[in-house]
Amino acid sequence: MIKPVDAQTGTFPSLNTDYQPFITVALLFANGISSIADKIYPKRFSYLKELHESASFEILKFEDVKVTIKGSKELTFSGNNLYAHDLRAGFCMCLMASLFEQNVIIENFDQVKRGYSNITENFKSFGVDLTEES
Repeated sequence: MIKPVDAQTGTFPSLNTDYQPFITVALLFANGISSIADKIYPKRFSYLKELHESASFEILKFEDVKVTIKGSKELTFSGNNLYAHDLRAGFCMCLMASLFEQNVIIENFDQVKRGYSNITENFKSFGVDLTEES
């Protein structure tokens, strides 16, 4: 079971800012309130507003460098169209769609491809059909 936490990105040995979106997505499944602060790259939270429109979690507070969310092990997802604001945000969109076995269109998918070579093949190795449309 995933437990709520208060996390903050920082330089080594702290939580690397690159991992912030992945940790945050995991915390959406934590039953309770978590907060994540990212003073290094706070714009990285843009994906969270996008996911909030499609998933059943609460954003309790959205500050400049910190977000407080209320996750749930009963999380539901109803996304159809999502936008990859950056590389890691796009990967999180792929991850959320695959966890809920939904057909989702991820716009600006080139953001994901530029950082993850063979992403469609890699997801397929886990049984997830990630199809790129032209």
